[in-house]
Amino acid sequence: MKKTLEYKILKYLLENGDDNTFIKIVGIEKDYVLLNEKIVELKKLNLIKYELVSDKPKIDSNGNSVRTFGTKNPYLCKITFEGKKYFYKTEKEIIDFELAEKTLGKFKRTQLRANIGAFVSIFLILLKLGEWLMQLWLDKGKC
Repeated sequence: MKKTLEYKILKYLLENGDDNTFIKIVGIEKDYVLLNEKIVELKKLNLIKYELVSDKPKIDSNGNSVRTFGTKNPYLCKITFEGKKYFYKTEKEIIDFELAEKTLGKFKRTQLRANIGAFVSIFLILLKLGEWLMQLWLDKGKC
């Protein structure tokens, strides 16, 4: 999940934005078409909100013309409360998955040691049984 674009967008908005301002998503994906599709998808899921950026110059409070960003990424975004909940739930699942992988890795080593121990035990039992049968055979020969 860490490598998905949805995760990267939510993480970027959580780390770089605040609850009141919309920000431009920069540098997480080179394919702007895919990025814009994911932004719209996340909006439909109510995980983010966005505003469209127009190419027309805006007028600030002093009456000056202000240019906005280019249209490759025409969205200013912010994460919603639902988006934060979803992100933190995903983070927890990632941590749980990584912990399970580490635990299973340790289990495999433990299982290998147990199998070696069982093999050695069986070998020693067979060796002892052979000694006992040899002793029994020798004792029968003395009679």
